[in-house]
Amino acid sequence: MAPMVENYTCANSDIATTTPARTEYWEYTRPNDGVGEHSRRVSVMFESSAAAVHVVDNFISKEECGEIERRTETKMRRASVASEDGGSKISANRKAMQAGLGVGWEREGKGDLTARLSRR
Repeated sequence: MAPMVENYTCANSDIATTTPARTEYWEYTRPNDGVGEHSRRVSVMFESSAAAVHVVDNFISKEECGEIERRTETKMRRASVASEDGGSKISANRKAMQAGLGVGWEREGKGDLTARLSRR
């Protein structure tokens, strides 16, 4: 039965979302100049010692998202899942794509988008 419902929740947008376990507010301050950004409302959906699912409201703007899409368009590959041996494998059930972006922390104070989003 599990393979039949593994990705169903992503395919059916009418399913109600889980009620958050709690809600927090995260503050972000840029490290180089101490200027704070707006706080972000965070819905803690699940949390354990092994995993956590947090939904961050207004995490990324349309403009920021577009820039990340432009940076990754040539790097996109099928997303992998954990394998039994501790590695990773491609799952026929998973349709997600992924791309890795290195974070240039040395450019953080110079307005680098990847560093800013990673810090956020």
